[in-house]
Amino acid sequence: MGDKPLVKLAFPTRAWIALAIAWLGVSAVVAWAVGVPYGLFLAWAGIATAVFILHPFAGTLGLLILNIVAADWGQAFVLFPGKPYNINQAGLANLVMTGLALLYVIRRRPRPAPLTLPFLAFLAAGIVSVPFSSSPFAGLRDWTRMIPLAGLYIVAADLFREAPERARVWIVGVVASSVWPAVVAVYQTLTDTGLHTFRDEFTTNRLLGTFGHPITYGMYLGIIVLMSLLRLRESDHCRARVALALWGGVSLALLFLTYSRGPSFVMVAALVVLGLLARRESWRTRAAVCLVAAAFLAASLLWGYTGDLGGVESLLEEIEPLPQTTQRTQVPVPAAQGATSFAWRLNLWRFAVMLAKERPLVGLGLGGFPQQSPRIVGFAVTPHNDFVRVLAEMGLLGLGAFIWLWAALARRLVRFWQEAADRTQSLLAAVLLAVAVGYGINCLAADMLNNPTAGWVFWPLMALPEAFAHRAGTRG
Repeated sequence: MGDKPLVKLAFPTRAWIALAIAWLGVSAVVAWAVGVPYGLFLAWAGIATAVFILHPFAGTLGLLILNIVAADWGQAFVLFPGKPYNINQAGLANLVMTGLALLYVIRRRPRPAPLTLPFLAFLAAGIVSVPFSSSPFAGLRDWTRMIPLAGLYIVAADLFREAPERARVWIVGVVASSVWPAVVAVYQTLTDTGLHTFRDEFTTNRLLGTFGHPITYGMYLGIIVLMSLLRLRESDHCRARVALALWGGVSLALLFLTYSRGPSFVMVAALVVLGLLARRESWRTRAAVCLVAAAFLAASLLWGYTGDLGGVESLLEEIEPLPQTTQRTQVPVPAAQGATSFAWRLNLWRFAVMLAKERPLVGLGLGGFPQQSPRIVGFAVTPHNDFVRVLAEMGLLGLGAFIWLWAALARRLVRFWQEAADRTQSLLAAVLLAVAVGYGINCLAADMLNNPTAGWVFWPLMALPEAFAHRAGTRG
């Protein structure tokens, strides 16, 4: 990091203060309206805003860590009176991060990053679809979950570009953020207080840490494993390397104990991608990574998915047929009640595609699919596939923007990998590609947009190549 500070501390201008006070006032009113203890909320939001104003990098990283650490406080949802809406700690954190990102853009006017335009196009498609939703209020809620993801990426890209040494600090901060969720997960193991999945006479205690669901926690742990491996290879200190190796192993074990097929198989795929792309590492190192992937896959297949979660063979069960019409007056019999999670998801995807045909261009409107899902599964649920959900709720406009976003990300990461100037950049590029592949695959089977806490970790990491852009002479 060197001796120079990351950012020269300076007393904020009057414009900063006025904007911050205005946004905190709005946030506090929202917190009060939904019944959240607004004194507590205003206290930590005020501290986060003050730190952000004085030191944007520390404030951004601090709010990210706070959102992960304090997520368990938000497990109890607070309902708007008479409205199908809820807001918790994560929702309030989204609101604060949105305001801080706007403050940053207004004051700093950062140069557009490679994903800025695709992100803005995606947000524009989302807000266009909101008026078409059967519940515009729920649609607006879902849209506000997307804004912080773009804001975090834009702010992080500018901060990394301004001072490249921040990239290392950010990675360390992300790994450190996993300590408290791990403590909570261990407590859930000892007290049998995780998420219980029942099937026949079996029950499984699935760990979720401070997250709302084991799948989201599993995806987050996958990122932590890869970031720990990255720091392990970069560290020159023996104790640090031992600690990082142990922590990567602990994170991998906790991931196994979430008993989530998707994140586990995604972890295997990500490790294989890392082993193949880490071209400047020795063949022994790459083979060791692939060996860990094979061992984790074997353990997952043999012991991770038995009893209540069915066996691997249950993935081949017959899929329940769907009706051939989506008329609003028809309420089909709930499908796949006793089927596997794969069969259940496939029914949801087919149903979402059928619904998308009703309004192909703009979709049902954000928040619209849960209003229709009781017709197929008996209760409100999202499609468990971000691409299918975007097609159903945001139409072809939203799907096009979403594909553009992922295509731009793939192009940026591949270019960074190809132009890596040294071993450090090459390994970072390989790890980021592995993380992106894993997260992208998980988007095909889970609600990553609906559970944005993992996205708070993922999208700023995708801005790390901007720390080296000026060195490589690239603009993405």
